[in-house]
Amino acid sequence: MAMTETTKLSAGDVLKQGRLRQRLSIAECVKRTHISARYLDALEADRWTDLPSESHRIGFLKLYSQFLGISIDEVLNLYHRPIQPPAEPSADAHGSASPAAKSRQGWYPTSVGQVVAIVLLALAAIWGLYHAFGGNMYESKATPWVRLRPLKNARLVTSRAVVSTQKIRIIAESDSWIRLSNNAQLLYEGILPAQATKEWTGTGTYALKMSDPRALHVFWNDQPVDAPAATHGSATDLQLPLHK
Repeated sequence: MAMTETTKLSAGDVLKQGRLRQRLSIAECVKRTHISARYLDALEADRWTDLPSESHRIGFLKLYSQFLGISIDEVLNLYHRPIQPPAEPSADAHGSASPAAKSRQGWYPTSVGQVVAIVLLALAAIWGLYHAFGGNMYESKATPWVRLRPLKNARLVTSRAVVSTQKIRIIAESDSWIRLSNNAQLLYEGILPAQATKEWTGTGTYALKMSDPRALHVFWNDQPVDAPAATHGSATDLQLPLHK
């Protein structure tokens, strides 16, 4: 698609048109790109604040554009294109602003008398509030303080359970989509840029889903994990620690 045809379109419009041109549904795109449906909807609707970070936006735009066969540079240029603010209404022939412009400007005092009247009204309001809530303020001040002392025979109860902390580190050789959770709690989902390193610590079992295990270096407690071998080459799910 030439740039002259998309000057009035946004990045999301171009992506949506590319998907509809190939008669693809959102569900089909989710299966083939491993990008969640809510993120694909946000990309096509230009709802950039629905994505976690700027790196997620750029990574998903590249991945989705490549999948749809659309120029990545074209989509990124539209994404970075500044939004033009609406033009202000011009003054009429006599030099006065339009009624809409006047309503946005608001009202300001134009004489000393108006300023004095505003000050007197403010003082009257403060005086009324003081008399309305003054009694309650005095009562709150008169409330005595109660000092709490620790019990003499109190003992500090500590847990003797020892929790083993696990650590996982992932290094990406190229842009790769991953989804990592710990004890069913989502820790990360998105594009891990090339040469980027991510590290997490916690307890329990980690579940790692990858778009391409061969593009990642995975370390469990500083020990390398052969992700392609552990996932048998074709699967994309990996559970750590490995079950022997």
